[in-house]
This record gives sequence, C-alpha cells and structure tokens, in this order.
Amino acid sequence: LSHLITQRKLSIIWPFLSPTTAHLLFPENLALLRLADQWRVKKLMNKGSVNEWLRIEAKRDAKLNIQQIPFATIFAGSGMTLTYQEAALDDKKYSVQCSKKNTVNNVGAKLEETVVALISHDEMKSRMLDFVIDYERDLSKFKSIVTTGTTGKLIQEASPILANKVQRYHSGPKGGDIEIATEILCGGCHVVIFLTDPLHPHPHIEDIRVVFGACMINDQVRMLSNEIQARDWMDTVIRGRY
Repeated sequence: LSHLITQRKLSIIWPFLSPTTAHLLFPENLALLRLADQWRVKKLMNKGSVNEWLRIEAKRDAKLNIQQIPFATIFAGSGMTLTYQEAALDDKKYSVQCSKKNTVNNVGAKLEETVVALISHDEMKSRMLDFVIDYERDLSKFKSIVTTGTTGKLIQEASPILANKVQRYHSGPKGGDIEIATEILCGGCHVVIFLTDPLHPHPHIEDIRVVFGACMINDQVRMLSNEIQARDWMDTVIRGRY
C-alpha cells in the first residue's frame, strides 16, 4: 500500500489499527501513515471518520484520481510488473500477483542476472560514492542498480560507467525506501547495500526499518549494512568470481 501511495495509485486509505496492540507501532504501518501525509492521501482511521466521509465527501472524491481495475505498476529496476486483478466480479474480491522476470533467489550464477540496491543516508553519501568509484567496474557487471533518488543521481554524476545501470526511485523521505522494499519482497532485488548512519536519527526511520524487514522476510537476499562489510563482500565474493 505504501508503494502504491508513492505511485499515486491511492488517494484514500482506511487504516483501522488497534491502539491497544503493537500493530500501530509496526514499521510498515508507521511508514504507511507517514507516507499518506507526505503524499496528501486521506486517512480515515475510525468508524466516525468513514461514516462522515461516506455522507459528505465520497461522491466528490469518487471523481478524483480515477483508476482502472485491474491496474499495474511497473518496477523500474527489474522489469517486474505488480498487477492487481479482480478475482470475482460478484463479490468484489481482489488478489495481488507479482510477475517476475529474470529473478534469482540471491546472487545468481551470472552477475548479469543480479539486481543490487545501493542506499545511503545523507551523512553517508560521500562514503557511498567512494565505494562506487572503487568498485565501479565490478558493479557494472550487475544487471541493474536500484537506488533512492538522491543517491542515484550522485552515483550517475560520479560514475559515467554506471549511469545507464542506475534505476532511481523517489528519495527516501518520499518513499524510495518503500519502493525498494517492495522490489525485495517480490523478488526483484537480490543484494542490498545500505550504508546507515548510526549517529543521527532520521524522520523516516519507519521506511528504513521496512527495508530491513523485507530482507528478513525474503531471507535469500544478501544484506550489507555497513561499508566494511560491503567492501569485504565485493573483494571476496564478487571479485573472487573472476
């Protein structure tokens, strides 16, 4: 749902989350609520809000941001399509299907089958650029590189060799982390290099935790969360292949 918000597929959500359980504090739910505010999506979070909306606003809102059903979202990084198909017209049930192309569980037999994500906090972007320059020939062997918006732009400017490999999503605060997390969950990303800043808190920490959670759910993804670990992996695993 958070990914669909960043793609402007949703304009209204009804997130009925219990205030007496931990569900309200789950990172994916906090990220959903934060992104709804970021993208100006209406949140109807209780019965009273929904009833008033149905009575006063629903007729007008039905004309806004009209979407066809089924609709599809194309992922920039992997060529994968997320489609929402109507399962039965009579009872209005819907199902979600992920159509994956050229995906592997983790680092494939060939690097040209592997998609790597490069994400870095603001204070770590210079470190990420140093890493990219040091390993740009190695990174160029991957199928593609998915990034959040600002990091991707900096990589393209710093490394012409990788410019065409980089597929940029939104910046982290606008949902780029969520978009990459969705790629991970649907099998469209196989390696995540996330240079986190351990000293400074981030206002979109919920989105960041969703990326880590996606890697834990799809536990075949290789996850590297600091520069030393990432460099060691490139030296021993990637360069060791050739």
